Amino acid sequence: YKAPGKDRGTFMLSITPGDDLPPITTGSDWVFVLDISGSMNAKLATLADGVSQALGKLRGGDRFRIVLFDDRAEELTNGFVDATPDSIRRYTQKVMQLQSRGGTNLFGGLSLALKPLDADRPTGIVLVTDGVA
Repeated sequence: YKAPGKDRGTFMLSITPGDDLPPITTGSDWVFVLDISGSMNAKLATLADGVSQALGKLRGGDRFRIVLFDDRAEELTNGFVDATPDSIRRYTQKVMQLQSRGGTNLFGGLSLALKPLDADRPTGIVLVTDGVA
C-alpha cells in the first residue's frame, strides 16, 4: 500500500494455517527481523514506527525477540522478552535509536531468528526489509 503523494509504502504477506488447528489459548511468540543495512537509512523511521505499533499490540503472555541484520546478524533482545509495558517501552526506544550500516545479509538474520524457537508456542516472524541486497 502506498498513499497517493507519499514516498513511503508498505507490503504485507500473511500465511495462515488451516482450520483444523485448535484455538490458541496461551501467549504467542513474535520475532522481529529488522534490516538495518545502509539501504535502509531513509526507511528507519518507518521501520521503527511499524515495530513500535506492533509491539504495542502484544498481549499479556506474549513474548518477543528482535533480531537485527546488516553484514552480520545479532539479537537486540538476547532471547525472548515478556511483553510487559516496561519491556515494550524499553525496546521501542532502542529500535527508535537504530542507525543503518553495512550490507544486507538476509540469510544471517533469518537463520538467527529461526534457531531458538519454542515448539510448544505459536510463533510469528515479522521481516522488515527493503529487499535491496
